[in-house]
Amino acid sequence: MMPPRLAELAAAALLSSWTVAAAAQSLGIEGNQFTVDGRRAFLTFVSYFDGVRRIPDDLVSTAILDADLDYFVSKGVAGVRVFPNWQFRSETLMDCDGMLRPRQLAKLKKLVDRAAAKRLVVDLSFTIDVVKNTDDKQCLSAADYKQALETITTALVGKMNVLFDLQNEHDKNRPRPDEMHKPGWTPEQWTDYLGTVVLPAVKARDRTRLVTVSWTSDAALEKVFSNVQSHNYDVLAYHHRGAGWQTKTTTYLSALGELFAHRSPARPIYLQEPNRFPFDTAEEHYAAAIASAKRSGAAAWTFHNSVVEKTKPLNSAMPFEQLLEPGERAFLDRLAAGDF
Repeated sequence: MMPPRLAELAAAALLSSWTVAAAAQSLGIEGNQFTVDGRRAFLTFVSYFDGVRRIPDDLVSTAILDADLDYFVSKGVAGVRVFPNWQFRSETLMDCDGMLRPRQLAKLKKLVDRAAAKRLVVDLSFTIDVVKNTDDKQCLSAADYKQALETITTALVGKMNVLFDLQNEHDKNRPRPDEMHKPGWTPEQWTDYLGTVVLPAVKARDRTRLVTVSWTSDAALEKVFSNVQSHNYDVLAYHHRGAGWQTKTTTYLSALGELFAHRSPARPIYLQEPNRFPFDTAEEHYAAAIASAKRSGAAAWTFHNSVVEKTKPLNSAMPFEQLLEPGERAFLDRLAAGDF
């Protein structure tokens, strides 16, 4: 028989897991829209970059992380976009051999669980290009990157509030040269490898995981669309910026809508990375962009913000709200008020 104290602890742990499971939401897809717990919803994300650094190395507290997540919830945000491999060499989730760093994996799983408890979706945007050696050079091969993505897929099985972006802006961020690609990978080779090798490998580990791959606005919409349909990605993820970026939202969505009308199935269109502060500091442009996204049939939109800057690292105790620029806080206040 289990000692009374151990039995109490086991019961408490089981109750805690039931509580998280009951609170956590399930991200899904219905036609060209996302669903949360089976209900269609337009999702507003916030870029949270190196958010795993909000958790201390000893993993004893999530107080700073929780404060940020509570702030996002209070503003009507539905999800956070996190980069598990970020710009700090020793803190990337993946190492140069394609192995996962145990501490970083523990932090990432804790972040996903805390987000689930707050009923927030997590976009995990992976990157091969930022995993570097001590000489600050790319070191992760395409094959090892695939292995790492398979491992993280298995580690997150059952966590239903997560979306994978297999490679952020893959049309410009590619693997280092290797024996089969001595001159370097072409964009076409990398696109094909992600779609025909990496995507099936991830789906083989977890067929329920929603998966996309993101593109820059340098890529033609027809090319983006064709890749999504040909490889059967779950979501079309597109980035757009530049002069007049906010006015182009409707144009992009209309063009993509026409393409989907002529070649099914429909997919959610995720405007994953529009322009951001400080490249455009006009709060009204962000308001116009998200309003157009909702009106024109997008499934999700990300508020891409200035906390990407190295001068605003998330391993500090500074609340996320205070790291934002005044115009960014004003935009989130308007989001909370339901202005768009």
